Parts: sequence; structure tokens; C-alpha cells
Amino acid sequence: MKKSALVAMAAVMVVGPIAANAAGAREARPRAAVERDVREAGRGAREAGRGGQANVQVTEAVNALHEARILPRLNPEQKSQLEANLAKSPEMLDTVNKLSRLANGNRDLSAAAIEGMALVKNPSDKTADAIAALIPDAQIEQAYQTLVTKAALKANSWNAETQANFLFLLTEANARIARGSSVKEAMEQANAELARAKGVRLDVKEINKYCL
Repeated sequence: MKKSALVAMAAVMVVGPIAANAAGAREARPRAAVERDVREAGRGAREAGRGGQANVQVTEAVNALHEARILPRLNPEQKSQLEANLAKSPEMLDTVNKLSRLANGNRDLSAAAIEGMALVKNPSDKTADAIAALIPDAQIEQAYQTLVTKAALKANSWNAETQANFLFLLTEANARIARGSSVKEAMEQANAELARAKGVRLDVKEINKYCL
């Protein structure tokens, strides 16, 4: 149904009861009040239309992940957070749509990235320049979101060792965040574990170098 039809329907739903009440009342409501209700009904219909479209896009994206068999196991809270993030972040939604079509991608890294999207509490789409302007702690937090939205898409251009290192870092960070660590703590601990296990560190500059 077109937006104009939705708006018209909403207006009729509001004006109809108003007119009926006015006919049986001693004094009709002021015209300004009626017009205000019509405007509010129209605005509500338009917002509902936009929200409905976003929900359809999110549902289609999640279904595509199911079909591509790269949707990780998520508890109900994580699944709700993933859907909320996809509705809020065009960047995350675009990444999910691309991952579901990336037949020759790193499936493990894709699944880890999607799990990470479900763990982000407040997604923020930022440009590389905006990230560079953040204070160090905020850069670390943003680096995690960069990992979950960019790493799996960029991985095809990396060698096998680099892919394995990013998968290790993201998997370790996800596990710590799921257990209640802050993003900053999880990233620092995951990087320390990567250094112990593989002799490699992927700090913010390295993540930006490979992912942005």
C-alpha cells in the first residue's frame, strides 16, 4: 500500500470518531484541534510505514543468513539485539546482505562477525576520519565494530595466516563480551591472548589498516 493511502486511512480513522462525537455534543471541537489530530495521524502513519519497511529488510537479511548457513547460534536476547542493530545501522545491514551472498568467503569469520553484531549495544556508523579523531579508549571500542562489519568482507584479499589471526581475535573478543566484559577489556584481553598463542598483535592501527 502506498504511503499516501496509509496517510489517508489514518486521517479517516481519526476524523471519523471526532466527527461522530462532535455531532452528538453540544459544542464541536475547534477546527484547529481537528487539523492537529489529522496531522499527527498522518505523521504516525508515515513513521509506521518507514518502520515496517525496515523490519521487512531486517527479516529478509536474517532469513538470508539462515539460507547461507552462516547464522551462528544466538540466544533470544542476542537475536533481538542483532535485529535491532540491523534496523539501526545501514552499515551492518549492508554487511549482512553481502555476507549472505559471499559464496567464497571465510564462513567462520563471517559467523564470528555476525555474532559480534549481536553483541554490539549501540552501533555507530563512522567514517575512517571520524574514527581517527576519537580518543584512544573510544578507538578501541570502535575497532571492535570495525571488525564485525568489515573483516569478513575484506578477508578474501588476505593470506590464510592473516585471516586466522583476525578470526582468533574476534572469536576471543566475542566470548569475553558475551561473558560480561566491556568491549575495551575484551579487545585488550583477546589481543593479549593472540600475542601469547601466535606471537601477533592486532592493535587499532592494524585493524584500521586491514579493515577500513
